[in-house]
Amino acid sequence: MLKKNFILIVIGLFAIGIILLKFCFSETLWETKNVNINVSDITNSINKSESTNNLNWSDSNVLNKIQQNFMAIAGCEGKEVMVDENIHFYEDGMIMLTIQNCKNVDYLDAYTYENGKWSDPSPVRTSIHDNWKSNLFPLSAVRFGTVAKVIANYNDKAQQIVGAEKISHVYIVNLGKLTWYPRSIDGTRESYSIEFDLNGDIKSFQRD
Repeated sequence: MLKKNFILIVIGLFAIGIILLKFCFSETLWETKNVNINVSDITNSINKSESTNNLNWSDSNVLNKIQQNFMAIAGCEGKEVMVDENIHFYEDGMIMLTIQNCKNVDYLDAYTYENGKWSDPSPVRTSIHDNWKSNLFPLSAVRFGTVAKVIANYNDKAQQIVGAEKISHVYIVNLGKLTWYPRSIDGTRESYSIEFDLNGDIKSFQRD
């Protein structure tokens, strides 16, 4: 009788153990599944964020709208927006420029376009020894959309040169006249000089 009761107790404990093991396994599987879902959600969120940071800088209409938006927020109602020396455009969608403060002509303010919006103005330290006012040019003299043409023309020539890379940075500089950069394309065996007119068309292209 005792032996039979002992066997029944062992069987009962074994059954309880199996139930508990199955329960623990189910809980672990549920938690793992949820962790995987959360990691996936985070990854998708990051990828989505990164994709919205990238500006299609080969779209002239988008670039022109960004310029119009800047002119609206610059605070120069009824006045010409004056740019200090240069404007930089980057493949990742960033645009950087500095303008003369519209309310105090002795001040400069830096702006950055990033993640689909313009930053607030950041004050720029100047010196009485810097003749920065001689480098100013009106923003209306440049159309941001021209960058798209510079990119297309540059990349078209780069494809013809062995080892040359596509353009990743375009900028315009006031050198007495407004000049688009870069002005060279480097391949693995040869280099070429390239010059654009103000409208982004190729003015000259020749091997160095």
